[in-house]
Amino acid sequence: MFVSDSKQGFMHSSQQYYWIGLSYNEESGDWRWENGSAFSWDLFSSLETPDPKKCIVYEPMNGAMDELCERENRYICKQQLI
Repeated sequence: MFVSDSKQGFMHSSQQYYWIGLSYNEESGDWRWENGSAFSWDLFSSLETPDPKKCIVYEPMNGAMDELCERENRYICKQQLI
């Protein structure tokens, strides 16, 4: 889950697309992170109205875009150290 521009910085040298854990939640009728938290449009201001039937991917050179959820992309996980 991207919560700030600073956390996107580590990917700027990559040219891959990454699934970032953001998809449309039909129950609430809005875009949500995988953990259920609300999405802020300020984070990806260049993202135009995405298709709710797709998932959001991020590519450092082009920003965020919607894409079929079935496509295989890399993903980013954040885990707490034990």
